[in-house]
Amino acid sequence: MSRKPILLILAMLGSLLDGQDRKITPVGSARRLAIVVGNSTYPWKPLRNAVNDARAISAKLGEVGFSREHVFYGENLNNVEFRRLRRQFLQALRAGDVALVYFAGHGVEVKGTNHLLPVDFPSNATELQAPDEAIAAQELLARMVETGAQVRLMILDACRDNPLPSGRSGQRGLGSMERVAGEGTLIVFATEAGRTASDNPSGPRGLFTTFLLREIGQPGQTVDTMVKQVARAVRDASNRQQVPAIYGLLLEDFSFVPSKPGAVPAAPSLDLDLERYTAVKDSRDPAQLEAVAAQLQRRDLAQVLRDRARTLRSMAAPVVERAPETTTRPEPFRAGDTRVNPTESRII
Repeated sequence: MSRKPILLILAMLGSLLDGQDRKITPVGSARRLAIVVGNSTYPWKPLRNAVNDARAISAKLGEVGFSREHVFYGENLNNVEFRRLRRQFLQALRAGDVALVYFAGHGVEVKGTNHLLPVDFPSNATELQAPDEAIAAQELLARMVETGAQVRLMILDACRDNPLPSGRSGQRGLGSMERVAGEGTLIVFATEAGRTASDNPSGPRGLFTTFLLREIGQPGQTVDTMVKQVARAVRDASNRQQVPAIYGLLLEDFSFVPSKPGAVPAAPSLDLDLERYTAVKDSRDPAQLEAVAAQLQRRDLAQVLRDRARTLRSMAAPVVERAPETTTRPEPFRAGDTRVNPTESRII
């Protein structure tokens, strides 16, 4: 008997077994891994609550299904330590995992990239130094995608004041990450892109993390519902001075804590805002765009629609060119002139 059919059968069996090994675990029972970093001791601008926030989050994750060996924790990390911890976290991730990033500290956006700053970040750093002296959030997210983790959460309480000296191109707060937040990824900023969040120096924890800790352990509450609850609470508590931003979409319903036995299941979480936005984002009707924007709770999507409506209105508005003004002096009145003399209101 020829060996070729036997080899072919063995190869097919190997492929089937390999496919079984790679089968994605249901999200509810998937491994949960997290990297949690809190940096406070910046010599040029220390923060009161960043380490307090990270410690509280790390402890809370232990209560909601993250084992101790799967929480990669660090506080007041320098550049080398931060990069080492990031490498350890990424190397531990596998396909099908739930991966969480939480960072509290200073962050800065330079030329479209958000950088999470270690405590030894130079206060006089230039834009060219930022990629080497800090951790790029977009790059970290891309590496998480490469691992095959099926749920990717990035929570950045790094929207404090830009520590770089004025005159640099880095803006206040962090820049939007909507373009890199694809399917299976949810990104949460403590406040809107380009804005700054309060470190809440008068309290034991930052405002954003205070409400995150309150919501993260709610039984049966999906993550996308959780972050909306946090955003509303922060908005109301700050009198709209701080409104968290949410980017991305989770198609899987993932909860940190499952529903209690016998409890009424939570309503399925649907990102209605994203559906409404997608339905009209290419519309050329400014009135429709503005009407939908007024209904959205996600301020980032609403702002995109308003900006588009504003652009469309400016394009449709006719440009009126004013004729150059000319000054003509009236001829002097002469004897016998029948015109009305405006100064005397009588016929000369």
